[in-house]
Amino acid sequence: LTVHILVDCAVLVVFVLMIRRPPRSTLFPYTTLFRSPTTGACNGIFLNSADNSTISNNTVSVFRYAINLYSNANNNTVQYNNAITTNDRAIYLYSNANNNTVQYNNISVSNFAILISSSSNNTVQYNNLTASSSSAIYIISNSTNNIITNNNATTTNDYAIYLNSVSNNLFTNNTLKAGSSSNARTVIYFVDVSSGNNT
Repeated sequence: LTVHILVDCAVLVVFVLMIRRPPRSTLFPYTTLFRSPTTGACNGIFLNSADNSTISNNTVSVFRYAINLYSNANNNTVQYNNAITTNDRAIYLYSNANNNTVQYNNISVSNFAILISSSSNNTVQYNNLTASSSSAIYIISNSTNNIITNNNATTTNDYAIYLNSVSNNLFTNNTLKAGSSSNARTVIYFVDVSSGNNT
């Protein structure tokens, strides 16, 4: 069964897909979320302080943040999703979203395919990531001990992986590409990472 939802942004986020601390949940498997690109920006699926949830087999299109784990959203799994957004970041882990697993997702996005900010001990693996304007993987703001492994990450205009003020993150077996545009930069870019080890 596939469910298709055409949404006026705020209504769906607040009343349907804004999940706050469920005991254990699988969020709308095989659901397609889409809206007109001319309406306001919002989240497609938003977990606020929600633990132990699985976001699986969804297609999220034309949202500002396709899937957002926020403010102590811990021990969640985001997998087998197609996130296609024209505005901003596809999968966003922010403000102590820790111990989450992001895997087997296909992401095509203008800006950041995966952005991790102030969040730690997450695993990002086996994803296909494409960003046309910014970095495919963007990790900032004291995010530590994240594992980034076995991903295909491509950007046409920026860095494949961008790190700023982070430490002790592990990168293994990733296929990275930054090219096909005159604005393309180096594959991996480090800013202020001298305080810790990123491998």
